[in-house]
Amino acid sequence: MAAHAISSYTAPGDVVFDPMCGCGTTLVEAMHLGRQGIGIDIGAAHRAVYR
Repeated sequence: MAAHAISSYTAPGDVVFDPMCGCGTTLVEAMHLGRQGIGIDIGAAHRAVYR
């Protein structure tokens, strides 16, 4: 579902912003589709996954 929304509403090279990125699925899909991603999450457990 994230891949469809990203490819429908953005172009390669665009930046995808996910304010509640959780485990980062949207950011991974953005990367696979040639977009850059910015994600924010308040949970410490999720932040450890990104590093």
